Amino acid sequence: MELNDKVAVVTLSFDWIDGGVPSFVTGWGRLGVTITGPILGDSGSPLISRETGHQIGIASWAHPCARGVPDVFARINSFKNFLLPILRSF
Repeated sequence: MELNDKVAVVTLSFDWIDGGVPSFVTGWGRLGVTITGPILGDSGSPLISRETGHQIGIASWAHPCARGVPDVFARINSFKNFLLPILRSF
């Protein structure tokens, strides 16, 4: 995979992030279709802070196609002790 204006490396945020932070999910979806949250198949997709551009979460699970119920994300901060040794090995 080559990095370009559409493919980039994201910075992980290990800061504690409260709920309600303006953010977006980068999932597979379809081009030209706007959905207001993750959909089935987007589990594992990054949750990105609109303020910093850093990854603050990972999509855990969601109800199908934004049906008005909360989506569930895992905080990157909660996995800091697991992730840092792996990242340092690169």
